[in-house]
Amino acid sequence: CERINSKAHTRFKTSRRERFEALEKPHLRALPEQPFEDIEWRTARVHPDCTISIESATYSVPHIHRGKEVRVKLTARQIEVFVNLERVAFHSRDRSKSGARHLVPEHLPPNSQAYHESTPQNLISQARFISPELHSFIEALLKEDALGNLRRVQGFVRRASEENQRFGRSVAEPRIALAIEQLNRFGQVRVNAFKERLEQLRKQKTLNPEDREIQRMAGNPMLRGSGEPSVAEEQPPLPLKEKTV
Repeated sequence: CERINSKAHTRFKTSRRERFEALEKPHLRALPEQPFEDIEWRTARVHPDCTISIESATYSVPHIHRGKEVRVKLTARQIEVFVNLERVAFHSRDRSKSGARHLVPEHLPPNSQAYHESTPQNLISQARFISPELHSFIEALLKEDALGNLRRVQGFVRRASEENQRFGRSVAEPRIALAIEQLNRFGQVRVNAFKERLEQLRKQKTLNPEDREIQRMAGNPMLRGSGEPSVAEEQPPLPLKEKTV
């Protein structure tokens, strides 16, 4: 390579290196301080809890942009959120795949304001129709953190609604109430745990209170009967024969 660059060109009578030094080098610019990064653009919609989802992680966006479609610029180390070419949010990129939430407090409205907005109130109304226990459970979650628990609450309401539509209210309501009771008992505030509880309760055979009454055999209360009259009960007792002397 050195020999070729130093050899004089037959047409220009100068070497490639001489032409580079004289004509090209003065026009070069300095290298950028940061190395070049690949950029990826995506489109996302801001969720009612003021976040967007990117690769299993959620990032906050100012609450005034909820419901809007935004453009997201992704680099190896950061993400930027744009609305009409204006950058409205900036976060370090999370590649852990852990489902973490990256929130900027200034992006979120006060909890009291978020609790009384339409989306949480609609979820509370749906839960009230499904089950009183679910209603109390959902209301407590939203009072604790209306936006932080919003997606979780939507999952609980969706699972309970599916149970109600699939099996009917008379069957689903006691099952939902028992599942909520078990979640509170073990402190498992997760939608997947709620789903597992419902599936376990479906497999259990539930009986009506009348069916749970134990029927005893006539003449011996310690033995359980089959529920059907025995042959002895159906036929009248035989008369006693008189003894002959």
